[in-house]
Amino acid sequence: MTEANEKYKGEAILQKSYTTDYLQKTKKKNMGEIPKYHVRDSHAPIVRPEVFDLVQDELRKRRNGGKTRTCSHAFSSRIVCGECAGQFGQKTWRTALGGERTSRVIWQCNEKYRTKGNINCRTPHLTDQQIEHAFIVAFNQVLGEKSRYIADYAPIIAMLTDTGALEIEAETLKEKHEELYTLVKNCIEEKARQGCDPALDEKHNKLIERFESIKTRLDEISGEIEARSVKRTKIQTFLADIAAHGEILAAFDETLWRRTVERVIVYRESDVRVEFRDGRQIKVSVVGK
Repeated sequence: MTEANEKYKGEAILQKSYTTDYLQKTKKKNMGEIPKYHVRDSHAPIVRPEVFDLVQDELRKRRNGGKTRTCSHAFSSRIVCGECAGQFGQKTWRTALGGERTSRVIWQCNEKYRTKGNINCRTPHLTDQQIEHAFIVAFNQVLGEKSRYIADYAPIIAMLTDTGALEIEAETLKEKHEELYTLVKNCIEEKARQGCDPALDEKHNKLIERFESIKTRLDEISGEIEARSVKRTKIQTFLADIAAHGEILAAFDETLWRRTVERVIVYRESDVRVEFRDGRQIKVSVVGK
């Protein structure tokens, strides 16, 4: 979770900073030197927690994807190269035939010609029409089997996204973390009194190592809990969308695309895989489209 924004979802993280000198009134950002406390439901949320988690997940994906993009186009940041994992970007090809200049907009892997003189990947470029065709075919395939989709997910969605065991582990680790913090603090005070002592130095280093190890695991658990929450919301939203859509999709629907598609992975024109919000992929051919 982005600590600067946790209040949006009705939560609070205490001791993000601490006082290093009460006489001088100096403060320092807490980088793990002392325990932090995550308080859930501390106040009324500004946005629903599941919406907040989805936004954080989207921001994280954009950061990991490299350059920041405005994503004003429906396909931006959602078309991925199956060979090098680079994102596809919109390009305009201009030609002059018989004195007449024409232009054509296509989507191509941004990494393909990143290195001058080299072709980094050999995935094809796609047109808007080909991407739209892939979505229509894939969505209609899901729609034709929506009863089975919904029936398959109903009994297992809770199991797939359960965070109970992680939350119990986190509580146990938080207690150990606080105990170690006290031990580290006492060790530092003892070193200050006794001066240079190799035995105390070794004890201090071992305590710090355990302290950092627990902190790392707590961060991993926090990330996994958030990821499962996001996964649950995505699956539930996806199932609701296909349940509400009764008719076969005849034309591209941008709103439906944005709500149901996670990404499209391009390998070849004959192998374009539409991945929906529930994680399921459907292979589609766009040859000649």
